[in-house]
Amino acid sequence: MAKIEFDRVYKNYGDTPVLHDVTLSIESGELCVFVGPSGCGKSTLLRMVAGLEIVSGGEIRLAGRRANELPPPERNVAMVFQTYALFPHMTVAQNMGFGLKIRGVPAAARSAKITDVAKTLQLDGLLDRRPAQLSGGQRQRVAIGRAMLRDPDVYMFDEPLSNLDAALRIQTRLEIARLHQVTGRSMVYVTHDQIEAMTLADRIIVLNRGRVEQVGSPMELYDHPANIFVAGFIGSPKINLLEAAVSEQGLAIGQVHLAVAGVGARPGDKVTLGIRPEHLAIARSESEATFVSEVALVERLGGETLVYAQSPVGGDLLILKIQGKTSLKPGERIPVVIEPDHLHFFDSAGARLS
Repeated sequence: MAKIEFDRVYKNYGDTPVLHDVTLSIESGELCVFVGPSGCGKSTLLRMVAGLEIVSGGEIRLAGRRANELPPPERNVAMVFQTYALFPHMTVAQNMGFGLKIRGVPAAARSAKITDVAKTLQLDGLLDRRPAQLSGGQRQRVAIGRAMLRDPDVYMFDEPLSNLDAALRIQTRLEIARLHQVTGRSMVYVTHDQIEAMTLADRIIVLNRGRVEQVGSPMELYDHPANIFVAGFIGSPKINLLEAAVSEQGLAIGQVHLAVAGVGARPGDKVTLGIRPEHLAIARSESEATFVSEVALVERLGGETLVYAQSPVGGDLLILKIQGKTSLKPGERIPVVIEPDHLHFFDSAGARLS
């Protein structure tokens, strides 16, 4: 296991900066997920740890040792890529054991290690097949097995599930979580899918335009987002954001008045109100409602229902998450109540107020 430290790390491609002043630590044995939109720099950060990209400034340390100039073989880091990167002419066993062969491990010892890892990944009946004879999930497990056979200090996953269908993504995600539990090794996982981040991570690092927006456990980021970007990126379905003005009585949301305390701004200030879909509910009557809205769309997901309704300030539709089923249809009017204990407030610059 190895602790990974980033100390004011920068990365430029020519005159174009892509990572800015990244300072953070990934503890030994921790599974950390870099998450953010495409082009935010998360894969570049991963590749710099592995030694596949040169650090433009700052320092990366692995187990306390400066790694900026270390060649990749000396870092003891194993990567699993978005594309499986398997040799098509080799069998599963040959692909998994190729690194051991290159390092001169004897055939008998190599075979024993391959057999053990194949059993762990449920590949023991596929060792004689070639990649073309495997499903996408099986190929990805071969790539993971190849990484495991290196016995690395750090595993690095660069969007390994993006080429899989929904069912295989869930299955392979479970395999990666199980691998972390079994090995106890440090893992860094890159994804743009916040559901993967929420379900896998010990901690999440949210990146945006080459900068770290927030670091914390999945529920810390969900319950206490540092800014509007994090609030909108973490959570599915996404958070509802409403423009509002602070008043003496609380908040004015269009023509709707909401009595709340602790906004963290003065009367007259403009703020953005964040409400998770599960914290909007349908009241029993209009007299109990915060406002009345019109249903635009209903998505029935079985155990829960998503109701899209008109916002009191216009713009994007509000999303309500309702447990179970509903008979609501588009065009119906519904009394909506806002749960005041679960609100998020952001200032005009997007930073969290309270």
